[in-house]
Amino acid sequence: MRSLPCALALLVSAACLGGELEVLLEKAERARKEKRPEEALSLFRDLLAKAPDHVEAHLGYQKLLQSQGKEPELVKEYEALAEKSPEPWALFLLGRVLHDPVREEALYRRALEKSPGDFRCRL
Repeated sequence: MRSLPCALALLVSAACLGGELEVLLEKAERARKEKRPEEALSLFRDLLAKAPDHVEAHLGYQKLLQSQGKEPELVKEYEALAEKSPEPWALFLLGRVLHDPVREEALYRRALEKSPGDFRCRL
C-alpha cells in the first residue's frame, strides 16, 4: 500500500511539469511572435533544458533562429543533436533545417522507419 501514494506523487509531479512546460512554450511563442527575440530565446532554451525531446519547443526555437538568419548554426546544432540522440524526433528536426532535399528525405524516412507511429515526425 505504501507504493500507491508514491506512484500518485510521481503522477502529480509529472502532470505539474507538463503544465509548466506548456506555460513556458506559450510564453516563448508569444515572445517570438511579438518580436522579443532575446526573451523568446531564453524561454525556449529553458524549456528545452527541462524537456529536450519537446518537439513543439524545438519547432519554435528553429523558427526564431531562422528568422534571425542563423540557419548555419541551426544545422550544426541539430546535426550534433541527431548524432547524440538518433531518435526519430531528432532526425525529423534535423531534416527541417537542411536545404538538401536528398538528405531531408533520407532523414524523414529513417525517422519513420524507426518509429512509424510517432506522430511528432509527421508535423
